Amino acid sequence: MNQEKIGKFILELRKEKNMTQMDLADKIGVTDRAISKWENGKGMPDLSLIQPLCKELGITINDLLSGEKIDKNDYQEKFEENVLNTIKYSNEKIIKCIVFYIGTFFLGIFIVPTLGIIALIFILCGIIAPLGGLIKLIGYIFNFGVPFVVFQIRNFELDPIISFILSVTIGLVLYLIGKGAGKLLLKCIKYVKNKQIELLS
Repeated sequence: MNQEKIGKFILELRKEKNMTQMDLADKIGVTDRAISKWENGKGMPDLSLIQPLCKELGITINDLLSGEKIDKNDYQEKFEENVLNTIKYSNEKIIKCIVFYIGTFFLGIFIVPTLGIIALIFILCGIIAPLGGLIKLIGYIFNFGVPFVVFQIRNFELDPIISFILSVTIGLVLYLIGKGAGKLLLKCIKYVKNKQIELLS
């Protein structure tokens, strides 16, 4: 089944009937975006839409699936070819859907929660680390001890000014990692949503 050929055929017939994509979409109950997708060869009408589409364009289903008006002498041969092509197309679409939903399942079980946890923890740590450094610095400036905030390497406690600079740097790095994980999470969700729309249209 040649989607590009069928798409050009739909476009040609629609223009012959002086219809916009929106006009045709309204008549068969879809969006103009769906019509555009078909005409650009990036998708096929759902089986439930083929008959109404053919009626509006004034052609047979056999004509539509062939991407051209069929001569009566070739009708039977084209019909059989189109039936086999439609079965093949449907099987390919079913396999794509199964693979997509299995992938989405594993994405939802492992990757999405992991990215969500990483984003949350790293962003929180990115905020808390500089606050700890700031509290230690304030304690140093006003000469009061802050026992619960300690910056040390082995047994050596770092100077509060160095601790503050280090905590801000580490906090910024952690925050950026968390933000990156959050963006990646949103991209995954958007990709799945767009892929689902593409497969179902």
